Amino acid sequence: MRNAITWVDETDITDRLIGQGEVTSVMVQRMGAYLKRKRGERAMPSRADIDPTQIREFLPYVVLVDIERDPLRVYYRLVGTRIAEFYGEFTGTWMHDRPISDKYRQIAENIYRTLIETKAPVYGVTEMRTRSDAMVSYEWGYFPLSSDGINVTGGLEIESPERRVIGVAPDLADTFARRG
Repeated sequence: MRNAITWVDETDITDRLIGQGEVTSVMVQRMGAYLKRKRGERAMPSRADIDPTQIREFLPYVVLVDIERDPLRVYYRLVGTRIAEFYGEFTGTWMHDRPISDKYRQIAENIYRTLIETKAPVYGVTEMRTRSDAMVSYEWGYFPLSSDGINVTGGLEIESPERRVIGVAPDLADTFARRG
């Protein structure tokens, strides 16, 4: 992962799917509403429907992918700057070529398969350990894109910028408690 400011421990990660009504992130909710408007009466919007000038404030938190169904292959066409700061830059790479943990790859593959099968947005909460040994939590949304109006051929992910610290390593907990 090149140029990461904050790296994550991809072996200590969990994702939990949530319903659209459970999403509390305003940014994730607004992206969902934007893409719903863009798709109109179609099942899914296309990448061509997305106007970057209309979502400028979201772009640092967006990942745009191409998806091949069988076998599952995901190409990271665009990775927002804030995402790249957290995970490292991976624009222009294939998911299967990235040096990520098996656990992280399995989570990502499950999300993309759900996107393909349901042709509907997938929402969730990620909890992961950072390299500074803090546990962080954030919401996200994955939205299907289709070049033919029938099949999922791409996706847009947005991660909420509101990353909450939900825990620290036991050896750091005493430090925080003493400062309290």
